[in-house]
Amino acid sequence: MVILTINALRKTTMRRNIGSASYIAAWTLTSEFGDREFPFVYLHDGTLSYSLTAYLHFQFSLGLAKNTSSLNDLFRTVAEIKVFYDAVKKKGEDKNEDRKKFQHQYKRWLENPQYLIIDYFEAKLYGTINDDGCPFGIFWKPTRFQNIKRQITQFARYEKFCQDHLNTESMNSNDVVVLATNKFAEFVHKSKYSLLGHLVDTSSIKGRGSSSYLNSKPSHGNEQIPKGETTVKYFPPLKVQSLIDETSDVNQVGMYLLCAFAGLRESEAVQVLCSDIVFTGEGPFPDVMLGHPSNSSTWCNQTKKLINRKVVLKSFCDPDFFQEKLSTTDLDFLRNPRPRFDVAGSYHAGWKTVQLIHPHDKYGYLLNWSNVNARIKFTKILGDLMKQRRANHPYLFCGPNGTPLKLPTYEKRLERKSVEITGESYGTHSLRHFCGFYLNNNLGWKIQEASIFMRHRGIKSTEMYFHTAPEKIRSELSESVERNIWEELNFKEWQ
Repeated sequence: MVILTINALRKTTMRRNIGSASYIAAWTLTSEFGDREFPFVYLHDGTLSYSLTAYLHFQFSLGLAKNTSSLNDLFRTVAEIKVFYDAVKKKGEDKNEDRKKFQHQYKRWLENPQYLIIDYFEAKLYGTINDDGCPFGIFWKPTRFQNIKRQITQFARYEKFCQDHLNTESMNSNDVVVLATNKFAEFVHKSKYSLLGHLVDTSSIKGRGSSSYLNSKPSHGNEQIPKGETTVKYFPPLKVQSLIDETSDVNQVGMYLLCAFAGLRESEAVQVLCSDIVFTGEGPFPDVMLGHPSNSSTWCNQTKKLINRKVVLKSFCDPDFFQEKLSTTDLDFLRNPRPRFDVAGSYHAGWKTVQLIHPHDKYGYLLNWSNVNARIKFTKILGDLMKQRRANHPYLFCGPNGTPLKLPTYEKRLERKSVEITGESYGTHSLRHFCGFYLNNNLGWKIQEASIFMRHRGIKSTEMYFHTAPEKIRSELSESVERNIWEELNFKEWQ
């Protein structure tokens, strides 16, 4: 049990988070931390969050936890989880028509507390407001996926602390958040569950989620979508070439090509190692290996054999590595490079289950390409990618300072560039959706073939990506009298 050692209070400043009534932070001068104000976070019901206080005390003792927007992301997350929990509990106790639904949800959380965390982040992503208001009385509008990711990043650090230091059974506390957090951490560890991976495939869908507590009616801001239907936001096909040709950073270009023409998720592309680039001798172009970032193998050029990815990463471990201007977070990771799907913080990339069919006899699974000219383009920039100065790591894609490319960096650059190219902001998953569009409308593939290409376990997942353009539908109905313009999209300028 963590024992706090904060001494006499000297001065307290109460600060409410603007736009939120979920918590109040009392920033207080203490004898222990001198001129650094320490935050006591009071939840919506007036109670003090023990787990947050313990976590913050631990961080302050290390000289961390500055008063930044990131810290307030954590305050809001913990406080809103409590709001969500209390709202469902109260609705289950009220005499209302839907109380059985809320009772069922509350019972589910009592039996499996980890689902409180999962359900909360889904509720934040999709919002709780429908045409009849908010059934919970909390009125959350849909949150941008980028903001959700920031919350998850901060929550992951708090989650690890709770798991390592807070024993809920001996706390004699009503801190339901830390109880759910600990159970969630156990669930993640046992099942290799990725919260980001769980949300990422739905982040570009306008409409409602499938969780039982969400109302099926569209939220405000999405009323233009007919009930029972969803639409997806794929990157405009006629703008994909401009996106790639007008981007100067080869790391961004390489990521765009892999996502748009090999159908990789951004979280998969960012974890490609330099040793995943192989020449099989079966064609003029290099191939890209793909496998689980921890449990699969990559290629060793020295031994000419497969080698576990963890072994490759471990070979870069250097506790004395130092490079000027790198942050503590960067140095911590670079001194001990490791698979990014199970790390907290900015280097987290997530990993979603994939179906790898038809592996190569020697190299394992190799990526397929939907367009040979895109593959040529990737080959042309590969030399520049491989020659980059890396800050003690084997990852193919790098950030500006030589560190492994971080997803927030990649995402922000794509969002800015997409606005410049198309006038609208597109998320990273829009390129994978373009891939499904291209397979259907340009190549005329059957959905079963596309499902194998995109590494889905079932056709239902592929249906979300297999978009059919109106031009193709009209062309098929008129027996090809009307031209399908997408068949001419071949990117031959990249040859």
